[in-house]
Amino acid sequence: MTGSLTRQESGSDLFTLRHTFITAALDAGLPLRDVQEAACHADPRTTMRHDRARGSLDRHAACIVAAYIAGAAQ
Repeated sequence: MTGSLTRQESGSDLFTLRHTFITAALDAGLPLRDVQEAACHADPRTTMRHDRARGSLDRHAACIVAAYIAGAAQ
């Protein structure tokens, strides 16, 4: 069949779409737990593999709390 996707090709495209959705959701700042539920991941470590900003200090809890306290002091 010309123009038809094989099962492997369509599965690969679906995987890419799913990966893109999860990565974009995490990049947009959605909570890990919410993205985990949307992706139907049983283990949050599976979802965390998609988090490119995991090492970013801007998203570290201590930095977020410090920024909040600094803003409240003004």
